[in-house]
Amino acid sequence: MDTLKYLMVLFKAQINKRLQRRYFIFDDHYEGINVNRFSDYYLTELSNDIYFIIDSNMAKEKGVLIKLITHLAEKGKTIYLYEKVKTFSDEDITYLYKVNKKIIFFDKYIEISHELASNQILEVDVASYVLIVEKLNYFQKICEKYCKNDLDKVIFSAIQIANYIHYSEETLNDSCLVSSFLLKRGVCIDISIALWKCLDRLKIENAVIKGIGNINSKPNLSGLVRFDHAWNQIKINNRWYNLDLTWYMSSENIEFFLVKDEEFYIDNLHKTSIINHYCRITENREYIIKKMDEYNKYQNVFEQFDKGIKDIELKLKEQK
Repeated sequence: MDTLKYLMVLFKAQINKRLQRRYFIFDDHYEGINVNRFSDYYLTELSNDIYFIIDSNMAKEKGVLIKLITHLAEKGKTIYLYEKVKTFSDEDITYLYKVNKKIIFFDKYIEISHELASNQILEVDVASYVLIVEKLNYFQKICEKYCKNDLDKVIFSAIQIANYIHYSEETLNDSCLVSSFLLKRGVCIDISIALWKCLDRLKIENAVIKGIGNINSKPNLSGLVRFDHAWNQIKINNRWYNLDLTWYMSSENIEFFLVKDEEFYIDNLHKTSIINHYCRITENREYIIKKMDEYNKYQNVFEQFDKGIKDIELKLKEQK
């Protein structure tokens, strides 16, 4: 059925191209063409840069969409995939990577992602993404082997990211995913999205929240008083919690680690206009510290992957 629909799209595109020839000059001077629906496919003749704007209607025909993308990739087009609704799985992206490594897509991490951050930091090429997927697969297997509940998985994920990513503003113009998982550095938005990506793999609901950080009373964190900031809200056992992993990485305390709103937004240290979840509970501090100490005894799983380790085991750090 997908093949028949795919052939019909190609057939209609040829008809539309002939009908529209009086209005369009088909040359290479167009910077990029948007394809918002299958009936726009004839426009792909106008440019070498094709932007698929994928809505729910196109997403329903994913099989047809993949065939069309494959067809264009074989013609040497550079393809950008913008998902207005989540469409492609990691397996789909891996397949598209085999088709053409020039495909680029915008990773959609939450419904309001493009209001939270510029498109630039969401853009990632499939070659990079496939490597990131392999890292996340390795992380997921180890996490699920050693962590028996969602709280432990959240703590484990946070420790892995905190021990892998170095805070740096050098990557402000890079993809969040590339910065975090390949370059191993980033700012608060990179760190928050990295945590989102890990927890999403573990099927733990969470969101990236963007707002303002005010650390006038915390000079050990930064010399800035007020700045753009991002953090996570995480759902564990049907309860939502605030977690600012960037500030934990900066100060090595858990003051803003899985806490309720009254503690997180105290003295206006965090502000946001984004509609967020109500976080009314603070998790047990002693338990969090205990699990952090336990997980910190082991080597970082992402570092293990980088070293080519394949066995699904946590390795103890070497004693100094």
